[in-house]
Amino acid sequence: MQFKNIPRDLVLKPLQAVSGIVERRQTLPILANVLFEHKGNTLTTIATDLELQISAKVEVPDAGDQAITVAARKLQDLLRALPDSVRRGQALAAIAGTVPPLTQDFTGCRFAPRCSFA
Repeated sequence: MQFKNIPRDLVLKPLQAVSGIVERRQTLPILANVLFEHKGNTLTTIATDLELQISAKVEVPDAGDQAITVAARKLQDLLRALPDSVRRGQALAAIAGTVPPLTQDFTGCRFAPRCSFA
């Protein structure tokens, strides 16, 4: 299953909604996973602890029918580390100047000579 055409927030929000039920240490390792089912233009996220099941649905671009289980906490950490879709495609701001030599002793902020915020 490929999520490359789906904005990060469309996967992260339902994952956060269902991952509260998922425990890190389970007697059955599959219970630490969430199920993603992509049917038509609906992505369903399902988690269970064998007593309770939570599901969340979002509308996404159609990519055929697919299903996969993924480690909930690992995927959630990865998605949080990605930049949000609002900032995607924007260039990172460059800091003018050169990197200071590593042999030089510094007092205060190492970036003070080339950063207006230091």
